[in-house]
Amino acid sequence: MDDADLSNVPDIPEVPDEALDEHDHSPSGGLATAAILMVALTFGSALIGMVRTVLFAWRFGTQGPPNAFLQASRLPDLIYFLIAGGSLRAGFVPVFADMWAKGRKTEAWRTFSSLFWAMLLLGAVVVVAGMTFSPQLSIIVGPGWVHDHPELLPLCAKLMRCMFPAQLFFVLGGLLMGTLNARHHFLWPGMGPIVYNLFPIAAIASVGGVSVPDGLWFVALTVPVGAFVGNVLIQIPPLQRVGAQLSRRLDFSDEGLRKTLALAAPVIFGLAVAELNYTVTSILATYADANSGPATLQYASLLWRAPTRIIGAGISIALFTSLAYHFAEGDEEGFKKDLLFATRTTLFLAIPVTILLMILRHSVVALLYRHGQVAHDAADHISATLLMYCLGIIPLNIYYLVARAFYARHDAATPVKIGICGFCICAGAGWLLMHPLGVPGLALATAIGMTANTVILWIVLSKRMGGIHTVEILVMLKKLILPCAGLAAVCGAGDYLTSLPGYDTMKGHVLALALGGVVGGGAFLGLAVWQGSEEVQMAFRAVLRRRNKASGGDSPPDNPPQGG
Repeated sequence: MDDADLSNVPDIPEVPDEALDEHDHSPSGGLATAAILMVALTFGSALIGMVRTVLFAWRFGTQGPPNAFLQASRLPDLIYFLIAGGSLRAGFVPVFADMWAKGRKTEAWRTFSSLFWAMLLLGAVVVVAGMTFSPQLSIIVGPGWVHDHPELLPLCAKLMRCMFPAQLFFVLGGLLMGTLNARHHFLWPGMGPIVYNLFPIAAIASVGGVSVPDGLWFVALTVPVGAFVGNVLIQIPPLQRVGAQLSRRLDFSDEGLRKTLALAAPVIFGLAVAELNYTVTSILATYADANSGPATLQYASLLWRAPTRIIGAGISIALFTSLAYHFAEGDEEGFKKDLLFATRTTLFLAIPVTILLMILRHSVVALLYRHGQVAHDAADHISATLLMYCLGIIPLNIYYLVARAFYARHDAATPVKIGICGFCICAGAGWLLMHPLGVPGLALATAIGMTANTVILWIVLSKRMGGIHTVEILVMLKKLILPCAGLAAVCGAGDYLTSLPGYDTMKGHVLALALGGVVGGGAFLGLAVWQGSEEVQMAFRAVLRRRNKASGGDSPPDNPPQGG
């Protein structure tokens, strides 16, 4: 089961009235600590999720049965994203926090109890339905196998039946972790995905001596076990410490229950649009390459999403609260400046990462995947797919920011409507491109759909706000032409190195990445400074300010660029 990418979940906070009188939007110590903790835990979750996928590739490869496992997780993953992966938390946290702040603690726990039993009932229905109809569902997620590889369908159904019970624990865990977040507890909710992933990792590491189908079945069995331990079991002690009260009460007329569902509804549809893009391309992959398409797409997708989880997701989380305050105060110019500054910073980080990943993709794939059961030609297919995915890295990073801007303006409907258009473009492009280009064509379709989605969102937001100083972004991009050319030249030299005799080895690929990352990165920064990049200047001032504060000295004046 994949990690949830929750960066676009509109977890819109209630802005206290007294906060509107303040003009210092710097985070409090507690908020800063929580933010640092969540960034660390999110990074840890992403890292261990990557370890799990890489180990899975090493052990099972790309041919045949592992594709059945990956497709068996598609619909359970979709359910996880829609219900447990963030929508429930986004709806419940503000409702619970509002009741608690107003002294209605008993009512808050009543809402918690009603939601618990409602989610238990919903989860049970989902599990029973999924396990009962797994043969039919396997045809939905693997239509290309009906004629080409019919033997994969019963295996897919068996694996899906093993994994569906995990949804019950994911659904309940979403509520338990949301409750802890509402009470300002973040450690164990953040640890949930990490603990969950340890179980499939342990299973993958221990099935070396068994057949591939049996090994996949054993790994699938650990999915519900890990979901129970990570999402439910380890959340119970901290809930007890905050005085959680679970009564035997299911009241569908409960005011808090209704408010939670009302707030969660647009988030569910928003998540559906984003996750359906990947679901539909993975289904089409069974047509494009029935024997290894889903695995190729999954392994390349992991590398495509990694930079966005660190750059765009992290910056958008930091940006969101500031935008929410600006909108609440009616400070449209401040809203524009912060959004512009975040966009410029994101572009400054995402563009060089995209260049490095595109040019040195062979080395990245070789180091991560060209081991065990992954053959050289399979690694080449992953590299080709990754190249097409890379075209969507920058749009996806900017999408996180623009979507948050709409959420901060209390508009969750517009991103959903435009997201539906993006989904249709992705699905249509995927159907047209998968025949001439194969699996890489599906990755290209994803990039096209994401680009269209982001561009339309930006245009609509700009019109509503009377412009977002887009000219300044173009000036900033002009200053990056030479630094990007320097980075590309160094990365190209590293990639050429691996084509020389004796260098298509692990050491050769490590050397190529080191050359691109260290020397190329240094060239990019040096040329950016020479070009007068304001982003580098601001980062340098921030470092000096931190150092002076630590030593007790005076901070240098901070003169951020326009839009900072």
